[in-house]
Amino acid sequence: MSEKHADKLLHVQNGVIRHLLYSKVDEKDLINRYRTVVKREVKHDLKAAFERLDKQKLVEIIAISPEITESDIETCFEENRYSRRPNFRLFMLRPHDPQVNSASFISGHKNDAGVTKMNELLKPVIYPKDNVFGLIAIDQTVVNHETLEIALQYQERYNYISPETEQSEFIYELKFGFLWINFDQRFVSISIPTESLVGIISRTIQVAFNCFVSPVNITKNIVDSEFSKEFMKRTTLNNPDPASGKPSKITLVDSDLGNKVGQLTEFDGYDSPSSVYQEAIDEDGDFFSTLGVNNDKGKIYLTRQLKASEMRRWGIWRIEQIMNYINSVHDNGEIDEKFESFGLDVDPDLVTFTTTNDERKVILEVIKAVVTCKVKKIESFKLHDLNVHKIVTSLKKHTIARFYPYCESCDHYTDINCNHCGNTDLLTISVKKGQAPKVVCSFCYTELQQDNVRCLMDHKVRIDSWYDGAMIN
Repeated sequence: MSEKHADKLLHVQNGVIRHLLYSKVDEKDLINRYRTVVKREVKHDLKAAFERLDKQKLVEIIAISPEITESDIETCFEENRYSRRPNFRLFMLRPHDPQVNSASFISGHKNDAGVTKMNELLKPVIYPKDNVFGLIAIDQTVVNHETLEIALQYQERYNYISPETEQSEFIYELKFGFLWINFDQRFVSISIPTESLVGIISRTIQVAFNCFVSPVNITKNIVDSEFSKEFMKRTTLNNPDPASGKPSKITLVDSDLGNKVGQLTEFDGYDSPSSVYQEAIDEDGDFFSTLGVNNDKGKIYLTRQLKASEMRRWGIWRIEQIMNYINSVHDNGEIDEKFESFGLDVDPDLVTFTTTNDERKVILEVIKAVVTCKVKKIESFKLHDLNVHKIVTSLKKHTIARFYPYCESCDHYTDINCNHCGNTDLLTISVKKGQAPKVVCSFCYTELQQDNVRCLMDHKVRIDSWYDGAMIN
């Protein structure tokens, strides 16, 4: 066995290595090789003796077992390298060219072309944390006629104090992940142990494959439609109104929770950002795992170790169930539901562009209003959840708020003269934290007095607040 193949076995579970030995080597030979490597006899039960061995000893026994070929080790590695609690972060996929489908994408990325494109972009990446580095794509597999899988690997550094020298030391661990990309079902799924790499991978996919990738928000409607409440075992509830006096966060756990949660009327109005279910993994419904759903992150995860073939079959089936619902919302749903399901509040471009949650909320509400006006062919749309003060203060970095009030005598919105220099074009609203807003002339910097506002026709304009005349550019 080569050193390369020995290293590969370090990335699969001890139980998998033991199963490989049991399936390929006779019991008598296993006893002899145990004696050779461990330097002691098997006293009673062979399997109990092997279960006490660490991974290094198991690999040494495989190294002296000619029955186990390098091909067997490759198969063992491929089937089990992803098996540690698989998780899937879901993203909507939109190609820049609407004619691209899965068949044309897979055909255009043969011979590891997808791996090559990604690695060209990953080489210069600067990582947000210095303990993670070296992210690369290593191979690609066509999982089915619609889905391309690209395997990933990277290194993670662990610092520790050496017990011998009491000095700071470190070691590196090689870790693996993968992504699925499916143009027909319009999704990307990223599965990787280190959360901080998800954004790097999603941005790389966008550039490498000429598409737009946005996080999915698994909404309450999706959860109610695609996950059976009967199998719910745990849920977390958040109170959207902390001033109500009710607890801000509640976690409910019960083996029969799905049949009881509807009766807990004291928690009506609470949001449920995450839940845990019992999930059948195999087609016959005999093999179960715990399934977690994290709504805001668009993430689902299993707590059971799976072989790659099992994970691909179940994972792609489950993701397609979710994406079918989301795609139906995109094609036929209401605008509010579209915005909610697309997870735009955690879109990486928006998060980079803004600094506060209020800023993000206002931008999304304004964009939603613009889209509503265009889709419904209307000229205006009232932002029921926002007042002008919140809009002006949240967007002051990105906009200029002009003073352009309504004159009842003229019966329309009107420019106002600066009563000091006569300027009409740049009367802007100035807002400072903790102070009342002011209207200031951008030419002479004179502050306009609220009781002396006159339009170009010299009509006195009555206003109750400077925000009565806010026009935001």
